[in-house]
Amino acid sequence: AAGLDHLAEIADGAPPHAPAGCPFQAWSLAEAIRIDQLLG
Repeated sequence: AAGLDHLAEIADGAPPHAPAGCPFQAWSLAEAIRIDQLLG
């Protein structure tokens, strides 16, 4: 799997939500970390 332990730039909206675009997008991971911190 490309981008193991990272979030892709975009994903399909329909299941199975296949990743697309850049496999190592820094701002995708940064937003996931920010949401995790907001939710505690």
